[in-house]
Amino acid sequence: MAQQVAHEIKNPLTPMKLTIQYLQMGLHNSDKTIMEKVNKGLSTLLTQVDNLNEIATSFSLFAKMPIPKNEVVCISTLLNSIIGLYNNSTDATVISEIPDAKIYVNGDIQSLNGVITNLIINAIQSVPSSRKPLVKIRCIVSTSENVRIEIIDNGSGIPIAIQEKIFLPNFSTKYAGSGIGLAVAKKSVEHIGGKIWFMSEESKGTTFIIELPVIRKISA
Repeated sequence: MAQQVAHEIKNPLTPMKLTIQYLQMGLHNSDKTIMEKVNKGLSTLLTQVDNLNEIATSFSLFAKMPIPKNEVVCISTLLNSIIGLYNNSTDATVISEIPDAKIYVNGDIQSLNGVITNLIINAIQSVPSSRKPLVKIRCIVSTSENVRIEIIDNGSGIPIAIQEKIFLPNFSTKYAGSGIGLAVAKKSVEHIGGKIWFMSEESKGTTFIIELPVIRKISA
């Protein structure tokens, strides 16, 4: 793990070093466009520094994740609360299929909130600019013992070649991401006895599925 993180941190260092060397040479010239070159170079450096900071911070959070609480959580109420944040969004359409029944699971409400919110954000960001994001959240009591939460998007899908790496803490499909979010999601879900996986079709979309043990269900 340490080797992979070191690799991720070292990647931006090469363009940073080359940019600094270019600036050093440029500062010795009297070219009238020197300030424009300097500003462009500094902008590149700042972008790469931000990238390094995000990677280091994310890895630190992953390594120091607190022990989740073990509390009774009404998953249907939590889902409705999260989805409500997107009711007035003009950037994406979020559709909910949540049963009226109160479905309870054991878990950490803050942790579950973070996992589901992160999956919704990822779903929205996965959609190409040529179409409006459409995300559907389903909550299904698959058996008397389990509840399934599905986050379905109309995004670009996950290429088969990288699907095995999706839950690795050092992997990301984003240009400036660290890939920590899905690793944390997997760790959080499995800690409370659940499972998380996905199904994806390139250019059509992805469905992330979380399955959790139900402790009780109360009809509305």
